[in-house]
Amino acid sequence: MKDFIKDYLTIIAIAITGFVFVLSSFYFVINYYHGEEIKQQVYVGESDPKLVTYKNTLNQIKTNLETFEKKKNTNQDYQKMYNSISTCHTVMTGQGLYYSMETNRYYGANDVYQLASKFQSEVLNICWALQMGSIRDDSSTNSFKEVSPFIISEVNSISNKTSNAMEELLNNSSYFYTTRITSTTIRNYLTSDYSMIVDSYQDFADIILSLSKMINEGGQNG
Repeated sequence: MKDFIKDYLTIIAIAITGFVFVLSSFYFVINYYHGEEIKQQVYVGESDPKLVTYKNTLNQIKTNLETFEKKKNTNQDYQKMYNSISTCHTVMTGQGLYYSMETNRYYGANDVYQLASKFQSEVLNICWALQMGSIRDDSSTNSFKEVSPFIISEVNSISNKTSNAMEELLNNSSYFYTTRITSTTIRNYLTSDYSMIVDSYQDFADIILSLSKMINEGGQNG
């Protein structure tokens, strides 16, 4: 009887081991296959129109900052805004961000996700949250107060748009059984998410550009 129970338990153990092996192999194949699927990439060329437009925008900001320096504006609010914009310009041209993206190469889902993550952590957190607080809190200049609600609303929209793109990138990188339809969907989503993220960079740069123009409208002495 003991031998029977022992043999019976051995058979069950072997069956469980076999089931676990089959299940593990199944998931390994699925993960490998989907891993190949999510390697879809976006090509960024040297003449990529979005990248060219973005760099031109930041160059315009730089020009406006230099113009303001020459005016020697003594208005305190304008000086604070100038300092914040200058810091933002430095942040937005930093390594790892869209401005420094290498051209003539392919970018995968992880690259695009990191691009969005940098935008959230550096451009929005450092440039906007830390440096641009004066436009929201303590500015006494009417022109800044008037545009403040619109800029805050726009920045919130940009932040939400970027977060949605990042979430979609994560979802498309999850492991599940793929078909030709899901493969095409992944490719389309990657292109869409990339476009959405670089648009966030551009939209934010446009805000900073408008503020750089505004400080130059303050005149010689503000």
